[in-house]
Amino acid sequence: MIIGEVASVQVSQYGQSKTATITPAAKFEDWKYLVVVFTPEEPE
Repeated sequence: MIIGEVASVQVSQYGQSKTATITPAAKFEDWKYLVVVFTPEEPE
């Protein structure tokens, strides 16, 4: 579970992968941002 705020979302040229930059709600000095990469299933 990720608790935070989505700062930005980038979609690749072909839309097969997305990169989301998450700003965590928790206060961590070293954890400025979390990058989550997820690839949806390819359409048949």
